[in-house]
Amino acid sequence: MPVEDVVIIGAGIAGITAAKFISSYGISPLVLESGKTLSTKACGDGVHDKSVEGMDFFDLYESKKGVLRHVSKGDVSFEDVEITFKYPIYTIDKMAVQREIARQARRNGSKFMFNSKVTEIKRSGKHLVILPQKIKAKLVIGCDGYYSICRQFLKQPIKQSAFGVRGYLKKKSSRVKIWYAADDGYAWSFPKKGECNVGVGSMMSTHDVGDLLVLLKEFFGKVSKVKGAPIPTEVPPKTYANNMMIVGDAASQVLSASGGGILTSMICAKLCADVTDEAVKRGRYDSRFLKNYEDAWNEVLGRSFRKSYEYLRRAFDMLEHKSLARISFRLMSGVIQKKLEEDFVV
Repeated sequence: MPVEDVVIIGAGIAGITAAKFISSYGISPLVLESGKTLSTKACGDGVHDKSVEGMDFFDLYESKKGVLRHVSKGDVSFEDVEITFKYPIYTIDKMAVQREIARQARRNGSKFMFNSKVTEIKRSGKHLVILPQKIKAKLVIGCDGYYSICRQFLKQPIKQSAFGVRGYLKKKSSRVKIWYAADDGYAWSFPKKGECNVGVGSMMSTHDVGDLLVLLKEFFGKVSKVKGAPIPTEVPPKTYANNMMIVGDAASQVLSASGGGILTSMICAKLCADVTDEAVKRGRYDSRFLKNYEDAWNEVLGRSFRKSYEYLRRAFDMLEHKSLARISFRLMSGVIQKKLEEDFVV
């Protein structure tokens, strides 16, 4: 049975970013992906134009391929009340961006295996055994998304989530728009080149995908390339154990208030790579050492994750009472605007 120093499960944005940086340190991780190509979860295709502890999107991406445009302002609406705020983002062609990151990872020495769905992980002495591939690993990095087999191994179930359905609308726009509804629903529009990424979502634990598809059509009209995905909307759980770390959606490293997870996943993947480098050098794959990863992301993004979750809950608690919500939203518009611009929460 082959033994790998590092195996990354999942070739989405978190997995390939981790692979890129780990391989830049002279380690050759093996990336296992269940699909026949890179994994692309449906999302708004927006990346925050923000530096977090000296790390921004272009520092981590190191390219401009697939970056479509820059947007500087956004509107948040409830009923007839609208708040305009500074919301600088880049809209991207997500698959093009992921192909470029994967190219960089391969250039650095990362190995990829597609059509390789992992169904089980077992412990065997000082290693983890990945099945059905029968690969032993000193360290497994779980970047396998919402339905993460690695998170199941850590016995950390997702306790709260949303579900979003997105499509593409032929429409020109220059601003981000987010709508909230009194029934735990929301909608968005992110401008791209000649079209907008639009979508609707539900914060309800028992969402009906069919209803969301109907709502998408009613709200935006004719859209194309419709696709849906669950979104963890909770504070991240414990993200490490002996021989394992989890990153991205698998670790709920998402800004709950917006569902934004591209930049946060890339930052956490880089921090995970830094700890992986030291772990391999020292031969330390125990939980006591791997806790350095959780300490690192918590220092950089922990406050944002907690604040974003708090903002989301307060927003929907306020919207539960529709008649009062409009008044509250209007009266608090200045405070909300300031919070949106100052805090990294949406």
